[in-house]
Amino acid sequence: MPRTRQPTNSEQISVTLPADILVNLEELIGEHVYGNTRAQVARQLIFDQIKVLRAANIIRRKDG
Repeated sequence: MPRTRQPTNSEQISVTLPADILVNLEELIGEHVYGNTRAQVARQLIFDQIKVLRAANIIRRKDG
């Protein structure tokens, strides 16, 4: 039986990055700290930076 898709508050985006940044993402994949793919690494880096900006009150969390 197919699984039903659960509603989510997330949205898929696409970004274009310079080749040197992609090399850096590949280097971080080897560290297994941020993820196992470029997408996972990029996602985690974005999350981490958002946390820093929130902690510094540069941006606010918008609930809901």
